[in-house]
Amino acid sequence: MVLCCATVAQKKPSSLEKPGAVVHFRHTHERVTRCGVSAGGGACHEVRVKASAGTELSLTPVADPLVTQPTPERTAVQVSIPNSVGTASTELRVAEGTWQLTWTDQRAAFRVHSGQEFPVLLTTISGHCLRVATACTVQNDGARRSVSITPEFAVSP
Repeated sequence: MVLCCATVAQKKPSSLEKPGAVVHFRHTHERVTRCGVSAGGGACHEVRVKASAGTELSLTPVADPLVTQPTPERTAVQVSIPNSVGTASTELRVAEGTWQLTWTDQRAAFRVHSGQEFPVLLTTISGHCLRVATACTVQNDGARRSVSITPEFAVSP
């Protein structure tokens, strides 16, 4: 009686496969154009329109115990999201490892795993409503920004 065991073929890395992963950057921008008083005379509510969504951000590699040797792929890079009204997007192949994203007054970190694409969502709301006596008025100073990264790729500060 001959016993033989089956082997499971494991996929070996191919030199033809690109390292890292594609990160999809998407920016949504809205501008507050009008304000109204909510029913019951309480809080203000905003009326918004789509606004120009082109923007720039930077990515900087973070020292990472899993990536011990510096590589040309792990150097700081500027990312330009082309202008479009409402929502604009771009994608970039990013080398494996941990990266720091800097965008205006926002900072976030994420970890790239080879072959696992994910989105990074940027949101801007320009202006806000201010309650003055019994009315709400539009204030065009400032903007609220946020960065959202899929939890499995986000790195805590």
